[in-house]
Amino acid sequence: MYQPQQPFFHLEAMGKGGLKAWLAALPFYWHMACKAPRDSLETLHAGEMEGEGRARFFKGLGGGVWRLYRPETLRAAFIGQRAHLIKGRLTQNLMAKTLGKGLLLTEGSAWAVRRKALNSAFSKEALTILTTATQNRAEAFAQALKPGSFSRFQHQLEQFTMHNALAAMFGRIPNLNGLQMGADIAELLADMGSLDLADLLGLPMWVPRMSKRGAAKRLLPRVHKALASLASEVDEETPTFLALLQAYVAPEDMMDEILTFFGAGYETTSVALAWACYTLAQNLEIQAQVRKGDANVCKAFTQEIMRLYPPIAFLTREATADFELVEQGHRLSILTGQVINVPLWVVQRHPALWSQPEKVRLERFLPGGEGLEHQAAYFPFGIGNRMCIGKHFAEATLLVCVQCLLARFRLFPSGPAPEPLGQISLRLKGDLGLRLEAL
Repeated sequence: MYQPQQPFFHLEAMGKGGLKAWLAALPFYWHMACKAPRDSLETLHAGEMEGEGRARFFKGLGGGVWRLYRPETLRAAFIGQRAHLIKGRLTQNLMAKTLGKGLLLTEGSAWAVRRKALNSAFSKEALTILTTATQNRAEAFAQALKPGSFSRFQHQLEQFTMHNALAAMFGRIPNLNGLQMGADIAELLADMGSLDLADLLGLPMWVPRMSKRGAAKRLLPRVHKALASLASEVDEETPTFLALLQAYVAPEDMMDEILTFFGAGYETTSVALAWACYTLAQNLEIQAQVRKGDANVCKAFTQEIMRLYPPIAFLTREATADFELVEQGHRLSILTGQVINVPLWVVQRHPALWSQPEKVRLERFLPGGEGLEHQAAYFPFGIGNRMCIGKHFAEATLLVCVQCLLARFRLFPSGPAPEPLGQISLRLKGDLGLRLEAL
């Protein structure tokens, strides 16, 4: 499994002022420029897993970057100072062309109004309807699979998740044109998740992105047209997520929210499913436990998967005002324009916070387990008031699909283990090879 690299620059020197800090920062930013566009996890270093996880500051372009790790500091920043934090330029540069002004990218009072409206769309009753429909589709998906070896099982999971998202939104799995739209959306999201040096430097959007393939310009008009056509054909008698959106979202904002639903829900869910299947295939004892269907065990399994493989590798915010945080008696001065960067991969695996952090242990999220004591060290869907609104639907989709698979098959590894690839979501580097054996 992936481990952070040994540092080739002196981390501590980068937190001090003056010319020495800038010179010390040069290798860091060169490393970021070379590695981050390809895989953001490669910007992590072994030193970040050492000690008690105190904050680190990297001087450089845009005012500098703070990396925070400790739960109490994260609470103070993301909850105590939430009024002074926004998604920031990097997130906007990556996503705005595709997702427009959906909930994910809206800020301030406009976000508060939109979030309040969408909370009703994600009510418990609505999620029960959508989860029941997901159960039926997951059973059909598992029933259609045949025992044998799959060299790229994540492809089957991606297809299921896209079909499920399309059906949840429109009430049915669309015809071939609709499935082409699903492929277009998947390509849009893959292109959106490709980091570029220009994004990291916060350069304006007119600067060409060399790592991008131009999917937004090429595919967005076609996707918008297909979505509008599907929306016009929805059966009003069938419960759909579109109907929930239409009740609470203005027509001019509808397309951005539909694409945000796919952007925030499709890819992260399909990737989480792939990591869940990989983990089960590697741990037959845990596979047997989850197959029994005990509610507490199944919930603990979902949480442990999200701890080890969070949907996103990093949580990033930009300060809109100066403020101070206190960490173990030390004052951290966060200035306007500086970036707070939280590596979820490190925090959720840090040995100072978790016992045997690389091991799959369901008991940490069972009653009395350490996971319940480290809530601020466990935040795969974000932290504070901007926690992912679709958290419960994503968790339910993952668990329902896993249970349907385990009801029919035993899972075994087949081929090399995939490595994590850090882009916007924590994708798989390599293929997920699985062997399905009928029960």
